[in-house]
Order: sequence, then C-alpha cells, then structure tokens
Amino acid sequence: MERKEHQEFISKAIKVVENNIDNSEFNPDSFALAVGLSRMQLHRKLKALSGQSTTSFVNSIKVKFASRMFDQGCDRIQEAMDAVGVNSHAHFNSMFKKVKGMTVAEYISSKK
Repeated sequence: MERKEHQEFISKAIKVVENNIDNSEFNPDSFALAVGLSRMQLHRKLKALSGQSTTSFVNSIKVKFASRMFDQGCDRIQEAMDAVGVNSHAHFNSMFKKVKGMTVAEYISSKK
C-alpha cells in the first residue's frame, strides 16, 4: 500500500510542476504549497522517493518538456525557455546539460 501512495505522490508532484511549467515565478515554496507540505517536508519526501532535490526534480521535468519540443522540430531555444518558464539562457543551458549531458545547441544539432 505504501508504494502505491509513493507513486501517487510522485505523480501528483509531476502534475503540479507540469501545470506550472511556464510560470517563471514557480518556486519551491509555491510547489510545497501546491502539494500540501512544508518546503522542508517536500524536499525530504522528493529526496527519499526520487533521489532528487526539489530543484533537480523540477528542472528534470522542465528539461524533459523542452527536449520533447526539440524532438518535435522546435529549434528556437528562446521559445523552449519561455515554454518552461526559464528567463536566463545560461541557467537553461546549465540545467539542460545536467539532465541531458549536453548543451541545448548540441542536443538540437543531434536531432537534425
């Protein structure tokens, strides 16, 4: 039973992030509020269940979303950044590289 609850929590957390994917104001506090936990409880629970910090968890979902855009033919980095609510090109590139192991430009050119 406990495992099902864990899966439901992760699904709910993913849905919350996806529903706020383009919100540049979405942060760990608003994430915690949306799932009904304190920021620290959210961090501990995500760390225990996914092995990721809150920020890493959110960033991995944003990168997967952006990757799907690039996979579907989008080649405008700014368009993907806007879609995932990231304002800084350097930050976007950094989080993309952490998740995918390559820069955004390298990923896009690998799709051509």
